[in-house]
Amino acid sequence: MVDWDDYRVFLGLSREGSIHRASQRLHLDLSTVRRRLARLEEALGARLFRRRRQGVTLTPAGEKLLVEARAIEERASHIERAIGASDEKAAGTVRLTAGEAFISRLVAPALGEFRRRHPDIRVELLSDNQRVDLARGDADLAIRLRRPTEDALVGKRILRLEFGLWASKEYLARSGRPRSEAELASHEFIAYDSSLERTPETQWLIERGLPLVIRANTPLALYAAAASGAGICPAGTIFASGLERVLPEMPLPSRDVYLVAHREVARLGRVRALHAFVSELLLGAQSHEAQLTPRR
Repeated sequence: MVDWDDYRVFLGLSREGSIHRASQRLHLDLSTVRRRLARLEEALGARLFRRRRQGVTLTPAGEKLLVEARAIEERASHIERAIGASDEKAAGTVRLTAGEAFISRLVAPALGEFRRRHPDIRVELLSDNQRVDLARGDADLAIRLRRPTEDALVGKRILRLEFGLWASKEYLARSGRPRSEAELASHEFIAYDSSLERTPETQWLIERGLPLVIRANTPLALYAAAASGAGICPAGTIFASGLERVLPEMPLPSRDVYLVAHREVARLGRVRALHAFVSELLLGAQSHEAQLTPRR
């Protein structure tokens, strides 16, 4: 019989299109991924992938297997959720996915307190929302900036995330503090690159034709550049520790924050415990917004 782990490797490869990326996603070394793929192909008597310089692509046999493997995966996830949903004890492993800023600036620094409250719960943090699928069981709980639309998911709105313009004391001392929106044109800005420029706060800058001198695809890179004195950065207020608010009376577009879980795991004791803790954490961060927004 084919080992289920070999099917997991097959699915990982089909989704990532690269042995290297699949090994990272599955937390396996490259030799293990290659070995399990070879074992699966030998067991089925068919070549499943074409190897190319830029990655791997499915063969016709691989396309057929993909349909079956997805069905197996869905059934296995359903069984795990159905059996686990009866577990009321706050113990076991919970996987939380969120954007990089939420993970690094809010959740990870608070996990010591969470472990003191729930020593029997282990937490796995996944900071890549784009590739983490709750409906498929890749994670148990997610912090998201949009309401879930999938029937299998349930979401609770926790807060309204306010955005503003932020800069370091060093930048403002060197370049001056803008007193009006018109004065922003004479300043330098830090924003997301083309991969994330559709975010409302980046669009706000682009629509006004403001000069973008540094661009990056991660929020922590933006905040670090702003802290270095490189320019003014749009940021959620709860993430702007160490920076000063520019034109605090002029807010940028705000966004709702949701805690999302699969319906069949939302009842688990360990998921409920982390859900409650993260809710408390987010609301606590919001309550400190006034301290993060110095007024002149």
